[in-house]
Amino acid sequence: MIPILLMALASLFMGLLPTYQEVGVWAPALLVTLRLVQGFSLGGEWGGGITMVAELAPKERRGYFVGIVQMAQSGLLTTGLLTLFSSTMSKQAFVSYGWRILFIIGVIIAVIGFYIRVRLTETPEFEELKRQKKTLRVPVAPIFTRSRYILMLLMALFLAGVPLSYTYIVYGVTYLTRYAHFAYSQATFITFIASAVYFLLTLPFAYLTDIYGRKPIVLAGLLGEVILVFPFYFYIVKYPLFSIVLTFYIIEETLHAVYNGAYGQMLAEIFPTVSRYTGVAFSYNLGVAILGGFTPFIVTYLISALHTPLAPIYWLFPLILIALILTAVLYKETKGIDLMAIG
Repeated sequence: MIPILLMALASLFMGLLPTYQEVGVWAPALLVTLRLVQGFSLGGEWGGGITMVAELAPKERRGYFVGIVQMAQSGLLTTGLLTLFSSTMSKQAFVSYGWRILFIIGVIIAVIGFYIRVRLTETPEFEELKRQKKTLRVPVAPIFTRSRYILMLLMALFLAGVPLSYTYIVYGVTYLTRYAHFAYSQATFITFIASAVYFLLTLPFAYLTDIYGRKPIVLAGLLGEVILVFPFYFYIVKYPLFSIVLTFYIIEETLHAVYNGAYGQMLAEIFPTVSRYTGVAFSYNLGVAILGGFTPFIVTYLISALHTPLAPIYWLFPLILIALILTAVLYKETKGIDLMAIG
């Protein structure tokens, strides 16, 4: 409950922040602080959500239910609101107060989440651990004392950290406006449609993991992304037509849905119950922080240093390829596994 409460308060305070003209340097300092609080909150929430759903779901449908959690990563609400605001508000109005509305809307969502969380209980797996007095004060310790879990942690780090959302969606609007010369409203519309595709397709592919397994679905998505990354940027830069760019974005987010619809289940199924929440959250947050969060900075630097808008390829391609190889070599299928039997 604490991460949701912190997210709600941080979002509310960001919507009410004074301007630089009003309080000077305190305005950006408070903004950065509140964004850090939001990041910490998200870090605690995703791992907990994946773990709780995985442990509550029937093992034969675990992939499907975890896929519902993964749908939240689509950014559909964010891109949808950005598209709406950019098409109905002037740039001056959005800079002045429009962005504040987005964060205040976030408070409403957090309150709903807090209400749901208050009514939940712990999972049967964790209750059984407490009954057997096997819970740990430092649950991350078993992960770093066994070579198998260290390798799983490395694989999970790259799986979680593949910066698809950060590159194509988060940085995508900036890239499309700066290097493909689209209007801001066009760029947000493209990312909105792409996010909608991801949102709609994530659950069907998650469902398929309960039939065909996690590994073939994840590998198919990563392989598709590896193949796509070169033509994606080449055609956007060389032929920046709205229809071409939108088509490539739809293809990319379809592949993203294939991959994202399956890897959350994998993370929940490779760590033992006593360390599951910690293992999932630690690998996810470390991967996202290092490989995902720095993506806009790294891509911007590469474009500047290499003097080509094709530079994102040199960041994306090796990361996707590493995740693909690690999964192919290290991961053994976990579909339908008994979570309490992982030791």
